[in-house]
Amino acid sequence: MSTLLFSVPIRSKKDLLCARQRARQLAHWFRFGPHDEALIVAGTFAVGLKAREVGPRFEICFSVEHHQLVVHVRWQDSPNLPKNHVAEGDRVLLKLTKMLPQASLIPSPEEVSWVLGQVDRQAHPDLFAEVSRQNQEILILLHELQLVPEFGGKRDQGRTNPTAA
Repeated sequence: MSTLLFSVPIRSKKDLLCARQRARQLAHWFRFGPHDEALIVAGTFAVGLKAREVGPRFEICFSVEHHQLVVHVRWQDSPNLPKNHVAEGDRVLLKLTKMLPQASLIPSPEEVSWVLGQVDRQAHPDLFAEVSRQNQEILILLHELQLVPEFGGKRDQGRTNPTAA
């Protein structure tokens, strides 16, 4: 069973950044950890970028299906399709799926409007804050890479907070 939570119409690059921010809010609402949240946010953006190669007018849809968060793209038209597309009928579908955390509750159809309201209530596009958050995620991931021996790091290094001032 698939439950559509909401969709974000994409007409410009700014809309794509707003969809990225909405993905972050939804991942937070479902209680994904920081790494999974970053993956969902970056994956949503990557799916949107790929969709822009196909056509400029589409929507990014967020749904829950079989205990998975699903992010996919839909077009009203069928423009020139990329070679590696997945087709659903006469529509192209680019998709990202991620299992929901065990702590997440799958919303019932009655709760979907509440979820949408919660995300909409927080959906004031602050693109600078989104870029700042992305920067923090990159710093954290780079710091964690330094701790992995295969990447030249040492496990015995003390853990510090890799935030930028």
